[in-house]
Amino acid sequence: MDGKHVKVLVRGNAIKLGNPDRVHAFLGLAVERLGMRELTEARVIDVPLQVQALGAVPFEDEGGVTAEGFGVVRVVRGSVRQLAVSWLAGLAEVAPALVGSVVLSTSHVAIHTWPLRRIAVVDAYSCRDFDEELLAELAQGWFDADRVLVRDLSWALSWDEPE
Repeated sequence: MDGKHVKVLVRGNAIKLGNPDRVHAFLGLAVERLGMRELTEARVIDVPLQVQALGAVPFEDEGGVTAEGFGVVRVVRGSVRQLAVSWLAGLAEVAPALVGSVVLSTSHVAIHTWPLRRIAVVDAYSCRDFDEELLAELAQGWFDADRVLVRDLSWALSWDEPE
């Protein structure tokens, strides 16, 4: 089977990763810059809100996390209290987990963000070739990432076992 499947791991700005409008705009930018064609408009979902709408409490991996779980309480009690309070004020407006996707004529581009962890994973699959380094550069700039890592999973699209 022909195709390319890439994941881009991103460690970026928590506020930008937790902004649904910014994540939505990133999907549009990625599709445009990679020369792909949308079949559906990009959609971004605030995972914890959707889980709560089902009458359930989100699991931790669904965004049911708190800043306290990531050592913020220790920071607030430390010598950098003012910085931590400012950082927390910004985080109060971010979603703890977002999922966005757009269906393409050749497959999809999706993104999963966990802003309190400063992490996102961009998933792109297409039946035609695309520039994964450009995708990584877009994610790095859009989310002010200090680290990106590209993983090419295209080998998994073959019926042959990897060597």
